[in-house]
Amino acid sequence: MKTPPTKKVLFMLLLFIATGLSTVSAQPDFGDDVDDEPAASISDYAGLTLALGAVAGYYLLSKKSRLNKA
Repeated sequence: MKTPPTKKVLFMLLLFIATGLSTVSAQPDFGDDVDDEPAASISDYAGLTLALGAVAGYYLLSKKSRLNKA
């Protein structure tokens, strides 16, 4: 079933508006008198988290496919 072009355009327009509004409502800038804290080390465990997520996804999807075959 093909989607009419007007629905595609409307969907894309709503998508762009929604993503644009999220940047508009972002946190405002602080003045120069704010004492900045050191940056958080978020990327320390990024590789490990990605690997664990891939293993967990593979395990869960293979378990689900085994259940569907039975």
